[in-house]
Amino acid sequence: MKYIIGGVVVLIGLCGLYYFINPSISLLMPKCPFHLLTGLDCPACGIQRAFHHFLHGDWGTAIRYNYFLVISIPYFFAVAITTFCKREYIIKARDYIQHPLVVKIILCLTILWWIARNIPYIKILFGLL
Repeated sequence: MKYIIGGVVVLIGLCGLYYFINPSISLLMPKCPFHLLTGLDCPACGIQRAFHHFLHGDWGTAIRYNYFLVISIPYFFAVAITTFCKREYIIKARDYIQHPLVVKIILCLTILWWIARNIPYIKILFGLL
């Protein structure tokens, strides 16, 4: 129980931090090391900025920072719930959500997103430049 309370406190603290500090302009917020070294975007680039805009209710801008969040965030929560909840029906769902084939598909989609978001034509098409 103390881990759940601790997790909620950390989550509330992060929400407050990202609500008041815009990662786009703040020097306090960490920058992506992959992007700093290569100039390319990693699959997670834009998550901090997206979270900031999401907390302010600007969902369109949030999604534009990282389109893959539409898939990755729900999957992350599904994995977290099926990992930590011990109810019988959730344990049954774990067999599907965390099935090796599903994990491989998510991994392949992540790699495809990583490649696609760094192709200049696709960046122009989706307005990522």
